[in-house]
Amino acid sequence: ALKGGEDYQLVLTSPPESRDNVITIASNLGQKIHCVGRIVDGSGVILCQGDRRMDISYGGYEHTF
Repeated sequence: ALKGGEDYQLVLTSPPESRDNVITIASNLGQKIHCVGRIVDGSGVILCQGDRRMDISYGGYEHTF
């Protein structure tokens, strides 16, 4: 799911203090928006679900010709 390239959703970031405004704007446009994580100092990607943490080695989608 992280590298397949078949799902097309917009992903964005915003400062935490703008969260409610972003949700309101999306709702006014008839769009659902979901908070899926946060960006913190450091490197790499860590997937967290409850108490579970999993390091993700993610290189992005590569087109093959």
